[in-house]
Amino acid sequence: AGVTITYTVSGSADSGIDYTSISESVSIPASTSSVDIDVASISDDMVEGDETVILTLTSTDYSRVSLGEDKEATVTITDDDMAEISVTASQDLAAENGSGSPTNGEYTISMTNPARADVTVDVTLGGTATNGTDYVNIASSATIPAGSTSTKIDLVVTEDDLVEGDETAILTISNPQPGGGLSRNLFSIPKATEEALVTITDDDTATLTLEATSTPAAEGDVNG
Repeated sequence: AGVTITYTVSGSADSGIDYTSISESVSIPASTSSVDIDVASISDDMVEGDETVILTLTSTDYSRVSLGEDKEATVTITDDDMAEISVTASQDLAAENGSGSPTNGEYTISMTNPARADVTVDVTLGGTATNGTDYVNIASSATIPAGSTSTKIDLVVTEDDLVEGDETAILTISNPQPGGGLSRNLFSIPKATEEALVTITDDDTATLTLEATSTPAAEGDVNG
């Protein structure tokens, strides 16, 4: 008669997601000494790094067949996915609107593939507009959540009465910082897509007036 072997399956890979689900037992047919257990990987576009499938033998159903010292074996599933990160101005025109509500700008930070952990990038602001003065302060980092491919940053215009002309707010991303033990080398930011520009239109004008600041003067008197 054959022998049934039971085992557990663990590791960093997820059953049914990273590989086809494996049963928790297998039978070695009579007159044979081995059997194969296939680990069939499932292709996806998730940046997750290399992952493991660990099979650990736990018992047999035949008292004359015992478990040896080599009870555990590991299969590594190599990940072939990487991600490029970019930023665009999804709303590239903002404006002060006088007594009305300002029109805000918006940036979108995107990845070509999702990751199994959060990915944070550094954010710097340049241009002629001043962060925290011409628009509400934008933080120095932004995070794309695990499983997502984008996050948005609002540029909230600050209404004022200063005549300053149209101004620009240039947002630049750098230094990807993935969580979950993912390698930094799996993420890149192309030079051509590392910054995006929003223009803030100024609605303020000024009227210049001239008036006499003293009483009229007569000939022979002091100047007015």
